[in-house]
Amino acid sequence: MSNEAEGRPDSNRESDEPGPILAGYYRAWHDNCGKPRGDSISLGDVPADLDLVSIITNGEVDDDFWVALPAYIEKLHSQGTKVVRTLFLDCLYQDTYEDCGKVHTFSRLGEENGGPDRRADEIIANYLKPFDYDGLVIDVDHEPESEQMAATAEVFHALAKKWGPGSASSRLMIFDQDILLPQTSLIAQVYKDCSYYFADTYGMDVRRIQGLFEQVRDFVPASKFVTGFSFYEEGGPRWGDVTYPFEESRVKDLLFWHPAGSNRTGGLFAYAIDRDGVAQGDDRLRRTDFKTMHYVKEQLENKGVSHE
Repeated sequence: MSNEAEGRPDSNRESDEPGPILAGYYRAWHDNCGKPRGDSISLGDVPADLDLVSIITNGEVDDDFWVALPAYIEKLHSQGTKVVRTLFLDCLYQDTYEDCGKVHTFSRLGEENGGPDRRADEIIANYLKPFDYDGLVIDVDHEPESEQMAATAEVFHALAKKWGPGSASSRLMIFDQDILLPQTSLIAQVYKDCSYYFADTYGMDVRRIQGLFEQVRDFVPASKFVTGFSFYEEGGPRWGDVTYPFEESRVKDLLFWHPAGSNRTGGLFAYAIDRDGVAQGDDRLRRTDFKTMHYVKEQLENKGVSHE
């Protein structure tokens, strides 16, 4: 990832954009919290191959993780890896938001309560400011009701202005889209605030990705369109994205995909990087050496998607 500050995009031009990134979602609920045991791993084990790692909590993280997190972030920063936090869309417009077993009650949206700015301030204070994050992922896992859409977009704008690309810090704002949802409703309103658009293309034939890109290309340039694959989770869906040898896997196909009319993409991201190397159907906790992520990074740099 480029070390230059990433400003708020004002068009979908591809000039002067950073090259393709390699990002990964790390499931914090399996972290050993600085107390290694068995096959456990920690966020600090994430290799420098990753340009960006996003912490996802899923409501199951011990308090010890937050105690260990500052040291993890310092270590990752020292190797050039950015650290971002994932929050779900609900936090932008719902009155309550549950995270790690704790329910936070926000001030209700409305001008009499400070409106979108107040909500953005509360999100920053409760979930972001305590740590030295480099950005925020908003996981768009459902479509807001039509009457909630405008308020949701306004809070997104406020976060970008106060804490994200529009602020003095120029932190990242990443829009992660479930591919089963309409692709243009919310992104059409917030794309100027987005550093990257993550498309959850788990299990998807690469021949279908062009159609997905066509739905958002008016808002998202190819250089910000990041496709995703998933490792096998314990008892989770069998996406079949990662198989061995790598040369015959769908990951290899993703590496060489790019939109028609462009020779670049925003890169790739992987979900559940703590499961790298675990065979599909193996539900045991395993320690990883991140061999797939090593391979993908090497391919991105040497034989992967061009960004010239």
